[in-house]
Amino acid sequence: MKSYQVIFSLICIVFFLVGCSEKNQELSGEEQSSNTEEVGKETLEESEDGDSQFKPGTFTPGTFEPGTFTPGTFTPGTFEPGTFIPGTFTPGNFDSSVTVSVEEDEIVIEVPSHLLFDFDKSELKSSVIHTLDQLSHDLNEYEGANVWIHGHTDSQGNTDYNQTLSEERARAVQSYLEKTVDGEKVNLEAKGFGQTKSISSNDTEEGREQNRRVEIIVEPLVKK
Repeated sequence: MKSYQVIFSLICIVFFLVGCSEKNQELSGEEQSSNTEEVGKETLEESEDGDSQFKPGTFTPGTFEPGTFTPGTFTPGTFEPGTFIPGTFTPGNFDSSVTVSVEEDEIVIEVPSHLLFDFDKSELKSSVIHTLDQLSHDLNEYEGANVWIHGHTDSQGNTDYNQTLSEERARAVQSYLEKTVDGEKVNLEAKGFGQTKSISSNDTEEGREQNRRVEIIVEPLVKK
């Protein structure tokens, strides 16, 4: 009888030990899971605080070297006659009544006589000197150019008188430009046509005013 009691006691002790072992394993698993969650939480908090191991600025974007492009290597200004673009030639600060026509290989500047001269006179007005200086500066940009200065009148008065007046006015403009234009680069010539080349009717004052003019013709257009 006592042997049965001993065996039974041993069996109870075994079951008790097995149960304690399983409980300890469950507790160990819960603690490990809890520890893992804590580690993950700490890692997330470090990431949010910017204390992670990744440091900005350590990434090197290849071997691209800025500054290797050299600006200014494109050289404009080698156009030939006929490729002149209207608007790039600035004939001074003339009145709005001045017209500038750009043909294939020449510029024609038509200046009303009253802007340059007093009525029936061939002496240049002092008010136009600044404009002619600017025109000279522009003409010097066209090395080898021929510049023709043509004087014109209306049909009023004596034909011979008008012819002489047109010649004197053309020469007055030429003489002034020769003071500021480089003669080795630009050739200046003056000629008067009197009343022979009207561009408007001489029957009206408006038409006669248009006919009284000085034309400045620049050819060829090869800019230096």
